[in-house]
Amino acid sequence: MAISYYSLFVSLKIDFFLSILCPMSDSNLPGRIILAVLAGSILITILAGCGPSLISAETVGRPVVDQLPTFVPVAQLPPTLTSIPTQPPAVPPTLTPWATPTILPTRPTFTPQPTAAPTQPATAIPAALQPQPAATMTYPPLDPDYIGRSIESLTNRNYGTGAFTLIDSGVDRGSYMRYTFAYNSDNGEVVEGFLNVPKEGSRFPVALVLHGYVDPQKYRMIAYTSKYADALVEAGYMTFHPSYRNHPPNGDSDPYNTFRVDYAVDVLHLVAYIQKMSQDPTGPLRRADGDNIHVMGHSMGGGIAQRVMTVRPEAFKAVVLYGSMSGDERRNYVKIQEWAGERFWFKEAGAPQQIIEAVSPLYFIERWQAPVAIHHGSGDTVVPPEWSAELCEILTALRHPVECYDYVNYPHTFYGAAEELFIERMIRFFEAY
Repeated sequence: MAISYYSLFVSLKIDFFLSILCPMSDSNLPGRIILAVLAGSILITILAGCGPSLISAETVGRPVVDQLPTFVPVAQLPPTLTSIPTQPPAVPPTLTPWATPTILPTRPTFTPQPTAAPTQPATAIPAALQPQPAATMTYPPLDPDYIGRSIESLTNRNYGTGAFTLIDSGVDRGSYMRYTFAYNSDNGEVVEGFLNVPKEGSRFPVALVLHGYVDPQKYRMIAYTSKYADALVEAGYMTFHPSYRNHPPNGDSDPYNTFRVDYAVDVLHLVAYIQKMSQDPTGPLRRADGDNIHVMGHSMGGGIAQRVMTVRPEAFKAVVLYGSMSGDERRNYVKIQEWAGERFWFKEAGAPQQIIEAVSPLYFIERWQAPVAIHHGSGDTVVPPEWSAELCEILTALRHPVECYDYVNYPHTFYGAAEELFIERMIRFFEAY
């Protein structure tokens, strides 16, 4: 066995001590060296047995190999479970992720800060959430009532080609004035509504408040959504609250209104007038910022908001959907037929799939540009909360800026603490954009 340099070094040291303790003559030098080598080897063996505290790998010139760390998995925290009270809570509802429906993936948790613009390519919409194409390519003759109501047809039309005017001198409401306006929609149709304008300042951001379904025989211009228009003007917005055609004081030229597309047409005309007349230094809308328009729509108004932001995506800065109808018209009209029972028959529920795909905003959702905030009460028995949960999932999959809120156990129209919280969140969202 070869003797290492280290062994030789130790042996020479031992030989030096032996020469002191046991002097020998030069003639016995070879024997003394052999004795020293044997003693050195024995000493190294003893030291090696003493463990790494005495002789380490570094001491003998070999690299140190650290022991791999042991990773202990962190136990997953159990989800927090809260029971739903039998009565709506008296305090503002806390923000909670949407409960996972049996047919939908988990609703994402709301992040208070505005979602940043996407920097990565959008992922595909999950297959389970994608609108399904028709199973057959054979369709009956096209119903004339469907002509001109597709998203593409609405996109290719011109809006705001008639007149817009204020028809009264306004009502003083303290910090703002309320006016009644009227404008031309399609075919000379006159649509009225009210306008709130702050008294002080100029270049006000614009907010449209779109009301939900109210029986036209019972509708009044100062509707249940007026409180949202008033809150927005107090926050510094020039606020428009249109009454759609067929709603008093407007006429009743087309009471059926296939797919309710005409209501969206009325709003698209209003948007065009705002954009055009805000540039007129002497016009009634000269203090509006026509490049800074926001929309809030409740129920049917949420469905209208989805249609107008699909047709004119560049016109809007932010959109709030509150207990909104679906962007899938098949789903809407199956539900509407359910509400109506046997009193009315809505042919839209049985429209050919090619028509549904042509008129439904959901099939054109990649066009949307404005950030969206979705608000829905889990106690809504009118419009299913799952529709809003699904829309939130689709927008998240597309990396579209979206905020999603669930109001636990609150109904279709909020009240009390939930309504105050909704208004606060709506204003904050609009201000962020």
